[in-house]
Amino acid sequence: MYDGTQRGNGTSAKMRVARLVDSYLTEVARDRNLSLTKFQVLAEALPESARSCDDGLYRAIDSYLKAHPTLSEHERKRLCRVMDCQKLSIDACMHAAQNERLPLRVVVQVLFSEQVKISNTIATNSLKEAGDGQYQPMISNRKTLLEGTPQSFQEGWATAKKDINTLKFELESVKAKYLELQNDMENLQRQFDKISKQKQTSAWTSGWKKIGQTH
Repeated sequence: MYDGTQRGNGTSAKMRVARLVDSYLTEVARDRNLSLTKFQVLAEALPESARSCDDGLYRAIDSYLKAHPTLSEHERKRLCRVMDCQKLSIDACMHAAQNERLPLRVVVQVLFSEQVKISNTIATNSLKEAGDGQYQPMISNRKTLLEGTPQSFQEGWATAKKDINTLKFELESVKAKYLELQNDMENLQRQFDKISKQKQTSAWTSGWKKIGQTH
């Protein structure tokens, strides 16, 4: 009989296999004789559901780009299509956003994904409500940029580059606000702990006074 435990074990097994495949890909990617097609076939051999995170796949792609510096823009885009930017962790996004080996279009997707992840983190921790509410992600503009065709990216290189720099500045602002809010929360927690300790001490003192009055 197939139950939830079996399903969970199956998912876990798929993830272990995905990690092994990605580790293998990272190793073979350093082989300069490995063709782009073979790399793609290996990367896409697993079902999409097998990878809950694409960090390992990103490392393999980066290794391939390092070992094959003569790839054309079209080939680099083709290579990166095996990766889902939305499945990258924030750390991987931060690395990819500054990775000059990646195509411009992929860098934009990574920056957009990172911005969304940070915004979601702030919302999840209820820190967004604690702020001044002035931060508004430029999501509509990012979607417009992401929907651009390859030709429009080439023709508008200067505009796209300027937009990336603007988004990087916005991300730094969001990170600074997140750290500031986190610090405020920690200060509030310390104050709360201090007040709780004072109340506890006061209760003990009051109790001892009552005991002293009875004797």
